[in-house]
Amino acid sequence: SSQIASTGYTYLPNGVILQWGTDTRNSDQAYIIEFPTTFPNTCFSVTVNRQATNEDGMNKTWAVTATEITSTGFTIDRDDDISGEQTINYMAIGN
Repeated sequence: SSQIASTGYTYLPNGVILQWGTDTRNSDQAYIIEFPTTFPNTCFSVTVNRQATNEDGMNKTWAVTATEITSTGFTIDRDDDISGEQTINYMAIGN
């Protein structure tokens, strides 16, 4: 099965599950993002990127890190120099 949307997942024939999504927040504190579906065994990796605009400080790039990765989600901790709303994209791989 699969859920094809801006936040979704798909099961590959070899048992690997891909999950992806976006999240928009206005928080300088760490927060948890839950996957659309739980990985039955484990999440191998989460890749995160931040959507930035020219208004975000002359194209300055701030780090956004995925930590505390579990089968149900992960923690995001953004750079405290980011002010206001941020949107991140993520891709997770597991089984």
